[in-house]
Amino acid sequence: MILTVALISNQFWGPEGNFLPIVIWAMMFASIMANGTVFHWLLDNKAMHWLGTVSYSTYIVHMPILIAVKQNIMMNEGLMQSLGLGGIERGTADYLLLMIAIAWPIVLAMSVFSYYIIETPGIRLGKAIASKLTGKPKSSFPQIQAPA
Repeated sequence: MILTVALISNQFWGPEGNFLPIVIWAMMFASIMANGTVFHWLLDNKAMHWLGTVSYSTYIVHMPILIAVKQNIMMNEGLMQSLGLGGIERGTADYLLLMIAIAWPIVLAMSVFSYYIIETPGIRLGKAIASKLTGKPKSSFPQIQAPA
């Protein structure tokens, strides 16, 4: 169905009617899904599973942190000059990479904090409340899998 829509819709063809972006995405998706490929190995390991565990927390905290980094660090000309980064122009790839390099450790730390201090206890509390309301034991509800 997606392929049919892509074939008849100009918005999926890429710039100037080029079908190449769709072919590249399809090949990447097939490569990622195939066992034994480099892409599969990169995505199917303990580190990636752990990142998947905290991914909802990452989703929740990433935007406020990116905004704070941009407004308080990246837009502060004096600070950027004192760090020796004053020549980086806004809107360039270097600017974006620097912002990500600053924000990513903060996002990761806040995601881990949020997952273990807020999300996991909240899930346990929800199961306890559901158990009381339904009369089913807590063990009948899906269990939280700690990252290995």
